[in-house]
Amino acid sequence: MCDAHTVRSAVLIVLVIWCTVSDLRTGRIPNKVLAAGIVAAFFLTAAAGGAAALKGMLAGSCFPMILFPLFCLRMIGAGDIKLLCMAGAFLGWPASARCVVLSFFAGAVISLVLMYLRGNFFSRMFRLKVYVKECLQSGRMQPYLRDEDRDGRFCFSAAILAGILICLAGIRF
Repeated sequence: MCDAHTVRSAVLIVLVIWCTVSDLRTGRIPNKVLAAGIVAAFFLTAAAGGAAALKGMLAGSCFPMILFPLFCLRMIGAGDIKLLCMAGAFLGWPASARCVVLSFFAGAVISLVLMYLRGNFFSRMFRLKVYVKECLQSGRMQPYLRDEDRDGRFCFSAAILAGILICLAGIRF
């Protein structure tokens, strides 16, 4: 018989794969799946750990909201933040924080590989330099990605999936 942690982990993995596949196909992460995931996390956590575990679930699901400024700067999508919130509901605190960090690390690796495959490493680094210069000169943050920056985009939900898998594998830092 499976323990509660194994069941929660399995449900989380299935939901995140579903969301990642949807994101790769359509560019969107379905809100209905995210909402169902949060509800499932609530019931699975309540059944396994009671009120104390629910506090950890709440903290884990709220932590990714610190990424909201990145959404405002068009550096991450709203669906990605909501996906991290759902994952945090399953993982609880402090695993949610580890998951966010690991997802960004995985995203960095994925972006480097994509820049190599696309042959646009130097143009992307130049775009970053121009962005930083514009922000410093204007004295305010500006949106990073523009409509013409198609070659700088990738499906961050894949990095979130990798971060979750690494987190569930027990990698700690």
